[in-house]
Amino acid sequence: MKRVFLLTLAALTIATPALAGRGMFSYYPADAETRDLTDNGFTLLFDKGLMGSVRLRKLMSTEAPASAELIPADDRELGVPIRSLIGKSDASDLYRIGDDEQGPAMVRAFCPGSKKAWLGFSPVRIRRNIEIQVLGDDPKTGKARHCATLQLNYRGDWNPRPPSFGPPKTF
Repeated sequence: MKRVFLLTLAALTIATPALAGRGMFSYYPADAETRDLTDNGFTLLFDKGLMGSVRLRKLMSTEAPASAELIPADDRELGVPIRSLIGKSDASDLYRIGDDEQGPAMVRAFCPGSKKAWLGFSPVRIRRNIEIQVLGDDPKTGKARHCATLQLNYRGDWNPRPPSFGPPKTF
């Protein structure tokens, strides 16, 4: 019985990404500060969870060829609890901007002087505006600091791939 349970659990773990899929939400700036930092907004690429959760994968400029990988992070990377930097914001999901693609340029744009930056996202859900808290490492102390608050209005969503007919292909 235990073996059947473990095999079922393993099969569900392997199948979960195939069942959930990927999605994209686009947002446009809701205020002047956000407009200054983002021009025309962002598109978020994410993996959909089975229970409505999302795992962000990439932040892309909506109208420019700029993108950066989003890497899940936690308070230990900041050196202080995220709440001490963002106050009453409902941002709870923390991601580090990756070093690939235009990640370093985004870090410099969002948080001048920083070498690393983190983004604290409010819950990402369909048809819901989001807030992103931008945090960066202080060039003098190395400790995390708050750099900006981005307010974004929901623009739309789409599936980045056409629907598949039949079982998922493996390579």
